[in-house]
Amino acid sequence: MSRGAIQIAIDDVCDALKESFGEELLSIYLYGSLANGSYQQDVSDINLLVVLKENIDLQRFRQAMHQVWSNHYRLLKKLPILTNPGTLKRHLYLNPLFADHLTKHGQLLLGNPGLPGATPIFPIENVARHIKMALYASACLAPMLLSEKEFHEVDRALQRLTRQLEIPYVDEELTIAQQFAKSFERIQQEIDSYTPEKWSTEEILVPPPLINSLVAIYEYENKLLLVMSESESQRLTAEILNVDWAGVANRIGDEYRNLEITTPSQLQLWLLYESPADYYLENLIHVWGSDPIENLEPEKWRVYRHLGRLPSNLQLIELPHAYVNASEAELAMLVHDFQNKLLNIRLRSELLCRLEGTELQLPPESLPDRHADHEEGIRAINLHLDWWANYYTDLQRSSSE
Repeated sequence: MSRGAIQIAIDDVCDALKESFGEELLSIYLYGSLANGSYQQDVSDINLLVVLKENIDLQRFRQAMHQVWSNHYRLLKKLPILTNPGTLKRHLYLNPLFADHLTKHGQLLLGNPGLPGATPIFPIENVARHIKMALYASACLAPMLLSEKEFHEVDRALQRLTRQLEIPYVDEELTIAQQFAKSFERIQQEIDSYTPEKWSTEEILVPPPLINSLVAIYEYENKLLLVMSESESQRLTAEILNVDWAGVANRIGDEYRNLEITTPSQLQLWLLYESPADYYLENLIHVWGSDPIENLEPEKWRVYRHLGRLPSNLQLIELPHAYVNASEAELAMLVHDFQNKLLNIRLRSELLCRLEGTELQLPPESLPDRHADHEEGIRAINLHLDWWANYYTDLQRSSSE
């Protein structure tokens, strides 16, 4: 795809939003791989950030983007993030790595500059983000457990990870497992530079068949999380590639959605810095072997930040994308799906309150009936997501002071 086609797509998005929102449109930024120079044809997204003055009218956004998205969705791959200054400031507070990226690489395409300052980050947080990406990408080792759509998404995630790790061009003749092993090795090298001491156990373990280097197994969100022993990164790569992953998948059967792999140090850093709420709310169930995360103590403000990211990401990214993509016939199901996502947010909050012995707080207004007009349902969902993101942001601020 030529640079000219990319520019046409970006210009069409800007023109459509300018025509629809007029003076309410404050600015449009380009970010991501196209902004930092790592864009790859047919793989990378075109990432845009749209900042409006105040209220976010998703119905107008849907109307403005409908034709542009139909014309350019194969190239764009993602709809713009839609926000206003206050909501953006909160989102960047919850996502300091994104804030750092915008500060360094964001390019103003339209309007006046107005990005808030970057939030300080800890370098280890970037490693933890890579670990999270590698966990998701590791599902590629057992593609027989994935649908075609899921495998495509995992493959794209792996390519995104290799770019972020700045791994040299991956030979197309390599298998996807070999590509993953290269990324896994690089992450382990990153970890070794921060924590050179490797986790070890004195327990005598007899691992299940097929994976000799296994030290622990956890259940997590209908997935099986396999923890492989710490070793030199090159040896770890060989161990990954020597496993009969098809045989492992056959043993799992229909019991789990897919499998993911990690090491003890990766698991610890992921839960301490990237996904501490999963540890705090006991979402990982230890089912075999050693327990390298038994005595973790994630900082409370990180737990709140993790919980706040979900409603913020849903509000700014997933809801607008889903709303523009949905046909008229699919809108009722879309409202239903996001109401279920809000229910999951509430259930996590209930569990948090039970653990902390605090009173459950809820949005002041209830969601409309599931049979209500879809525009009313979308507006209410947007307001609830905003309330939950504010709620956890306030908890984060108060606990980190």
